[in-house]
Formats: sequence, C-alpha cells, structure tokens
Amino acid sequence: MRGRDNAGRVEKNSDGSFTGIMGRVRVNGNGWDDAMHQVVAEVDGLAISDLVKVIPFRPVQEHTNAILDWLANNAEANTGHPQFKNEDLAHIIGWDNGWGRAVGNLVSRLDFCCYKIGLPSIGCAAETVFPNAWQS
Repeated sequence: MRGRDNAGRVEKNSDGSFTGIMGRVRVNGNGWDDAMHQVVAEVDGLAISDLVKVIPFRPVQEHTNAILDWLANNAEANTGHPQFKNEDLAHIIGWDNGWGRAVGNLVSRLDFCCYKIGLPSIGCAAETVFPNAWQS
C-alpha cells in the first residue's frame, strides 16, 4: 500500500508463479518481488527501471542484490567457485569501516536461500568463515 491511493497484493499461483493484483490490474511475475514490481509499474505507467522513484527499496535487499551480483561475477571468473573474504563483501556494499555482525546477517540470509534450493552455503565458501558461525 502506498498512502491511501493504491492497495494491492501478490498471490502465489498453483504452478509456482506469482500474480500481482492492484485494483483490476493483474500482472504475472516470476517471483513475489517481480509480480509486485510489475503490477506497480503497470498501474503507474512506469518502466521497471523507474520504480525506485515510487517503491522504497530496503537497504538490506539492495545490499543482498549487490553481493549476489558480485558473487556471480567472482564465481564466473574463478571457474564456478567464488573466492572471497567476508571483508570483500563488506567493501562491495560500502561498509569499509567494519563488517562483523551486519555482514554476517546478510550472509546468513544468503545461506538460508542456498539451503532452500539445495545449494551449499555461501558462508562456508569464504576464505575464513565467521567465528562461531557453525557451532552446534
């Protein structure tokens, strides 16, 4: 919902796709965020690239996207196996003065996504894992 002008929702379809609904406008998307962005763009008559003007993106998602893009490029340059330090991830998102728990939280977010789709943990791919991150 944005103010009181537009309210909408995103529904997950039985085939795994998503549909963004706002008023009488229904737009399909590949994921929850995609369906939401597609329907807002359609209602507002905007290109997807212009959505940043109307949808407030949360920094955690921007940071996650930046890390994912960088990791994809890093893995491609290293025959499919990313090679990085946690400090590299902090640098990518502009946290050069410290990286501890905040970057650990982002890595945990990525690790959960990896778990959900059956991939190995990103956190364990770093040159050195976070201290105490994998204790039982």
